[in-house]
Amino acid sequence: MNQNLLIGLVILLILAGVGWYIVSKEDLMSGESATSTPTTENSNTTAANSNSGSGNLQSVFSRSGNYTCSFTMSNPATPGDSFSGTVFGTGSQTRADFRVQVSSGTVIESHMIRTGGYTYTWVDGNVKGTKSTAPPTNIPAVTTGGYIANNGTASWDCHPWVPESAKFTLPNGISFVGQ
Repeated sequence: MNQNLLIGLVILLILAGVGWYIVSKEDLMSGESATSTPTTENSNTTAANSNSGSGNLQSVFSRSGNYTCSFTMSNPATPGDSFSGTVFGTGSQTRADFRVQVSSGTVIESHMIRTGGYTYTWVDGNVKGTKSTAPPTNIPAVTTGGYIANNGTASWDCHPWVPESAKFTLPNGISFVGQ
């Protein structure tokens, strides 16, 4: 695979993670199609409803409470490529595991953990990751290579989730560089 393409995909994944965090605090976009089923709240799952639907990816992450969402996405500009992932969220922490498969069959998996005021990102197979200050939640939504923007269609399935601290533990063997 062309090294420039690989670097571009890694940058896209990092931007997607940061973009996801930024848009995760925005209101749901209009024009989405979704169905919601309220769930009984308990001390472990607050303010999260089961929800599945489709629309732009920004719509997926406007949730509060403790939840997990799985999503798949395609982009009309790059037929044959796919973008999917799973997000785990609590009031103060987020983990996202992303998978990109390009039409040539190459698969890249990347991860993001937001905890303690920082966002950590890394790609499978690398020993270095990035660490950056988590952006404030009042930053407006941004476009990230077309995947977070409105020109891709995402399908998602979200459910209340009982948080597991291990999901927010940084991996061993990765050196995080940055701010």
